[in-house]
Amino acid sequence: MPRIPFVKNAGITQKEARLLFSFKMVVGLLLAFYFTYFSFNFDYLGYNAEGMVEYQLLKENPRQFFNGFSGYLHTYGAGHIFETSNSAWGYFRFILLFKLIAIADLVTQGNFYFNTAIFSTVIFFGHLAFYRVYRQIYPGQKFTVLVATFLLPSLLL
Repeated sequence: MPRIPFVKNAGITQKEARLLFSFKMVVGLLLAFYFTYFSFNFDYLGYNAEGMVEYQLLKENPRQFFNGFSGYLHTYGAGHIFETSNSAWGYFRFILLFKLIAIADLVTQGNFYFNTAIFSTVIFFGHLAFYRVYRQIYPGQKFTVLVATFLLPSLLL
């Protein structure tokens, strides 16, 4: 991980990069375990299940999988761009998420824990991008910026 130029040029040491990445993975997998066995919030498992539906569609009918973006446009039309329900644009974020999960399922076969690891890896690079920006805005505040970009509870999910 520290050999990737984006990580190497972030201004953190190799040890810090490894620790932060490991922390992100452990927290992600612990949360996956928690949501699987203890939580009454089924959003994450529901998203994974919808991703499996899209994965089956991708395997059986790839054309329909890639044309699936237009289904909501035909149903709801292109208007009402700022509406949160009954709007193609309002559902687009979910469609995109389910299709990304389906693509990840090509590698993970729908395993919730492997999907969590893949998405945690991608999100780690998002944390790193925020760190690089805020490091320039707040020079000399490395520890504070690290905590704010990697360790806030709302960013760990």
